[in-house]
Amino acid sequence: MKATSCKPAILAAAEQTLAEQGFAATSLRQITAAAGVNLAAVNYHFGTKAALISLVLQQMFTPLVEERLRNLEQITAGGRAPLLEELLKAYYVPFFQYLDDREETGKRRRQIFSRLASEPDQEVRAEIARIFGPIAEKYFSAFRQAVPHLSDEEFAWRFQVMHGVVTMHFTDALSPMVSPSGHERASGEQSFAWLLTYLCAAWRAGVTTAEVVNLSI
Repeated sequence: MKATSCKPAILAAAEQTLAEQGFAATSLRQITAAAGVNLAAVNYHFGTKAALISLVLQQMFTPLVEERLRNLEQITAGGRAPLLEELLKAYYVPFFQYLDDREETGKRRRQIFSRLASEPDQEVRAEIARIFGPIAEKYFSAFRQAVPHLSDEEFAWRFQVMHGVVTMHFTDALSPMVSPSGHERASGEQSFAWLLTYLCAAWRAGVTTAEVVNLSI
Protein backbone atom coordinates (compact mmCIF):
# COMPACT_ATOMS: atom_id res chain seq x y z
CA MET A 1 0.00 0.00 0.00
CA LYS A 2 1.35 3.44 -0.93
CA ALA A 3 2.24 5.84 1.89
CA THR A 4 -0.33 8.35 0.62
CA SER A 5 -3.19 5.86 1.02
CA CYS A 6 -1.82 4.11 4.09
CA LYS A 7 -2.76 6.72 6.70
CA PRO A 8 -6.47 7.06 5.74
CA ALA A 9 -6.75 3.26 5.61
CA ILE A 10 -5.31 2.97 9.12
CA LEU A 11 -7.68 5.63 10.45
CA ALA A 12 -10.69 3.93 8.86
CA ALA A 13 -9.65 0.54 10.22
CA ALA A 14 -9.06 2.00 13.68
CA GLU A 15 -12.50 3.61 13.71
CA GLN A 16 -14.22 0.37 12.73
CA THR A 17 -12.22 -1.73 15.19
CA LEU A 18 -12.83 0.69 18.06
CA ALA A 19 -16.56 0.60 17.34
CA GLU A 20 -16.60 -3.20 17.40
CA GLN A 21 -14.08 -3.96 20.17
CA GLY A 22 -13.89 -0.87 22.37
CA PHE A 23 -10.86 1.17 23.37
CA ALA A 24 -9.22 -1.16 25.87
CA ALA A 25 -9.74 -4.34 23.84
CA THR A 26 -8.48 -2.90 20.55
CA SER A 27 -4.84 -3.64 19.75
CA LEU A 28 -2.56 -2.18 17.11
CA ARG A 29 -2.25 -5.64 15.58
CA GLN A 30 -6.03 -5.80 15.08
CA ILE A 31 -5.95 -2.40 13.41
CA THR A 32 -3.03 -3.26 11.13
CA ALA A 33 -4.72 -6.51 10.12
CA ALA A 34 -7.93 -4.67 9.25
CA ALA A 35 -6.02 -1.98 7.35
CA GLY A 36 -3.77 -4.44 5.52
CA VAL A 37 -0.57 -2.73 6.67
CA ASN A 38 2.30 -3.67 8.95
CA LEU A 39 2.94 -2.37 12.45
CA ALA A 40 5.79 -0.18 11.23
CA ALA A 41 3.31 1.86 9.18
CA VAL A 42 1.26 2.66 12.28
CA ASN A 43 4.37 3.57 14.23
CA TYR A 44 5.56 5.79 11.38
CA HIS A 45 2.30 7.71 10.92
CA PHE A 46 1.02 7.85 14.51
CA GLY A 47 3.68 6.65 16.92
CA THR A 48 1.43 5.09 19.55
CA LYS A 49 -2.02 3.59 19.95
CA ALA A 50 -3.02 6.57 22.10
CA ALA A 51 -1.99 9.03 19.39
CA LEU A 52 -3.90 7.05 16.77
CA ILE A 53 -7.06 6.97 18.90
CA SER A 54 -6.71 10.69 19.56
CA LEU A 55 -6.63 11.43 15.83
CA VAL A 56 -9.59 9.12 15.17
CA LEU A 57 -11.65 11.01 17.76
CA GLN A 58 -10.58 14.40 16.42
CA GLN A 59 -11.43 13.38 12.87
CA MET A 60 -14.77 12.00 13.99
CA PHE A 61 -16.02 14.76 16.30
CA THR A 62 -14.38 18.01 15.16
CA PRO A 63 -16.96 18.54 12.36
CA LEU A 64 -19.73 18.19 14.97
CA VAL A 65 -18.06 20.76 17.21
CA GLU A 66 -17.66 23.15 14.29
CA GLU A 67 -21.33 22.82 13.35
CA ARG A 68 -22.38 23.53 16.92
CA LEU A 69 -20.22 26.64 16.89
CA ARG A 70 -21.72 27.85 13.60
CA ASN A 71 -25.21 27.32 14.98
CA LEU A 72 -24.42 29.27 18.14
CA GLU A 73 -22.91 32.14 16.19
CA GLN A 74 -26.01 32.25 13.99
CA ILE A 75 -28.54 32.42 16.84
CA THR A 76 -26.48 34.95 18.83
CA ALA A 77 -25.58 37.21 15.90
CA GLY A 78 -25.71 40.89 16.70
CA GLY A 79 -25.73 40.25 20.43
CA ARG A 80 -29.16 38.63 20.30
CA ALA A 81 -30.18 36.51 23.29
CA PRO A 82 -31.41 33.16 21.92
CA LEU A 83 -34.47 31.36 23.19
CA LEU A 84 -34.07 28.15 25.16
CA GLU A 85 -35.56 26.08 22.32
CA GLU A 86 -33.10 27.63 19.86
CA LEU A 87 -30.17 26.73 22.07
CA LEU A 88 -31.31 23.14 22.47
CA LYS A 89 -31.80 22.76 18.73
CA ALA A 90 -28.46 24.40 17.92
CA TYR A 91 -26.69 22.10 20.35
CA TYR A 92 -28.46 18.79 19.80
CA VAL A 93 -29.83 18.67 16.24
CA PRO A 94 -26.30 18.20 14.82
CA PHE A 95 -25.68 15.52 17.43
CA PHE A 96 -28.81 13.57 16.48
CA GLN A 97 -27.95 13.89 12.80
CA TYR A 98 -24.37 12.82 13.42
CA LEU A 99 -25.35 9.68 15.34
CA ASP A 100 -28.22 8.68 13.06
CA ASP A 101 -27.78 4.91 12.90
CA ARG A 102 -29.98 4.43 9.85
CA GLU A 103 -26.78 4.49 7.80
CA GLU A 104 -23.44 2.78 8.49
CA THR A 105 -21.36 5.86 9.30
CA GLY A 106 -23.84 7.06 11.90
CA LYS A 107 -24.16 3.54 13.30
CA ARG A 108 -20.39 3.32 13.75
CA ARG A 109 -20.26 6.75 15.39
CA ARG A 110 -23.04 5.75 17.75
CA GLN A 111 -21.16 2.59 18.70
CA ILE A 112 -18.04 4.60 19.48
CA PHE A 113 -20.04 7.16 21.45
CA SER A 114 -21.48 4.32 23.52
CA ARG A 115 -17.95 3.10 24.16
CA LEU A 116 -16.92 6.58 25.26
CA ALA A 117 -19.77 6.70 27.74
CA SER A 118 -19.13 3.27 29.22
CA GLU A 119 -15.37 2.71 29.18
CA PRO A 120 -13.35 4.52 31.89
CA ASP A 121 -10.22 5.13 29.82
CA GLN A 122 -8.76 8.32 31.27
CA GLU A 123 -6.65 9.19 28.22
CA VAL A 124 -9.64 8.84 25.93
CA ARG A 125 -11.86 10.90 28.21
CA ALA A 126 -9.18 13.58 28.43
CA GLU A 127 -9.11 13.76 24.63
CA ILE A 128 -12.90 14.06 24.49
CA ALA A 129 -12.72 16.89 27.02
CA ARG A 130 -10.18 18.67 24.80
CA ILE A 131 -12.42 18.28 21.76
CA PHE A 132 -15.78 19.18 23.32
CA GLY A 133 -14.71 21.34 26.27
CA PRO A 134 -14.41 24.72 24.51
CA ILE A 135 -17.78 24.50 22.73
CA ALA A 136 -19.47 23.18 25.88
CA GLU A 137 -18.21 26.24 27.76
CA LYS A 138 -19.68 28.57 25.12
CA TYR A 139 -23.07 26.86 25.36
CA PHE A 140 -22.84 26.80 29.15
CA SER A 141 -22.68 30.60 29.10
CA ALA A 142 -25.50 30.88 26.55
CA PHE A 143 -27.78 28.55 28.53
CA ARG A 144 -26.98 30.52 31.68
CA GLN A 145 -28.37 33.67 30.07
CA ALA A 146 -31.47 31.79 28.90
CA VAL A 147 -32.32 30.44 32.38
CA PRO A 148 -31.22 33.15 34.84
CA HIS A 149 -33.64 32.12 37.62
CA LEU A 150 -31.45 29.28 38.90
CA SER A 151 -28.59 29.48 41.36
CA ASP A 152 -25.15 28.81 39.88
CA GLU A 153 -25.03 25.44 41.63
CA GLU A 154 -28.44 24.25 40.45
CA PHE A 155 -27.81 25.55 36.94
CA ALA A 156 -24.53 23.61 36.70
CA TRP A 157 -26.29 20.48 37.97
CA ARG A 158 -29.09 20.74 35.38
CA PHE A 159 -26.55 21.36 32.61
CA GLN A 160 -24.73 18.19 33.60
CA VAL A 161 -27.93 16.16 33.88
CA MET A 162 -29.05 17.39 30.44
CA HIS A 163 -25.95 15.78 28.97
CA GLY A 164 -26.60 12.65 31.00
CA VAL A 165 -30.13 12.30 29.61
CA VAL A 166 -28.93 12.57 26.02
CA THR A 167 -26.00 10.23 26.63
CA MET A 168 -28.27 7.55 28.06
CA HIS A 169 -30.61 7.93 25.08
CA PHE A 170 -27.81 7.21 22.62
CA THR A 171 -26.21 4.36 24.55
CA ASP A 172 -29.52 2.54 25.15
CA ALA A 173 -27.96 1.44 28.43
CA LEU A 174 -31.20 1.51 30.41
CA SER A 175 -33.52 0.06 27.77
CA PRO A 176 -33.47 -3.55 29.06
CA MET A 177 -34.27 -2.34 32.58
CA VAL A 178 -36.95 0.29 32.03
CA SER A 179 -38.50 -0.20 28.58
CA PRO A 180 -41.72 -2.23 28.28
CA SER A 181 -41.35 -5.63 26.65
CA GLY A 182 -41.74 -5.41 22.88
CA HIS A 183 -41.44 -1.63 22.92
CA GLU A 184 -40.04 -0.35 19.63
CA ARG A 185 -37.47 2.42 19.63
CA ALA A 186 -38.82 5.72 18.33
CA SER A 187 -37.33 7.40 15.29
CA GLY A 188 -34.63 10.00 15.75
CA GLU A 189 -37.05 12.73 14.74
CA GLN A 190 -39.69 11.64 17.25
CA SER A 191 -37.10 11.13 19.98
CA PHE A 192 -35.73 14.62 19.46
CA ALA A 193 -39.22 16.17 19.62
CA TRP A 194 -39.86 14.41 22.93
CA LEU A 195 -36.43 15.34 24.22
CA LEU A 196 -37.01 19.00 23.39
CA THR A 197 -40.27 19.02 25.36
CA TYR A 198 -38.63 17.20 28.27
CA LEU A 199 -35.54 19.42 28.48
CA CYS A 200 -37.46 22.68 28.09
CA ALA A 201 -39.67 21.68 31.01
CA ALA A 202 -36.65 20.68 33.08
CA TRP A 203 -34.87 23.96 32.44
CA ARG A 204 -37.95 26.11 33.07
CA ALA A 205 -38.88 24.37 36.31
CA GLY A 206 -38.64 26.67 39.30
CA VAL A 207 -35.83 26.84 41.79
CA THR A 208 -35.79 23.80 44.05
CA THR A 209 -37.46 24.64 47.36
CA ALA A 210 -38.24 21.16 48.66
CA GLU A 211 -36.63 20.16 51.91
CA VAL A 212 -33.43 18.20 51.44
CA VAL A 213 -34.08 14.54 52.26
CA ASN A 214 -31.70 12.78 54.62
CA LEU A 215 -30.37 9.83 52.62
CA SER A 216 -28.11 8.37 55.28
CA ILE A 217 -29.01 4.88 56.46
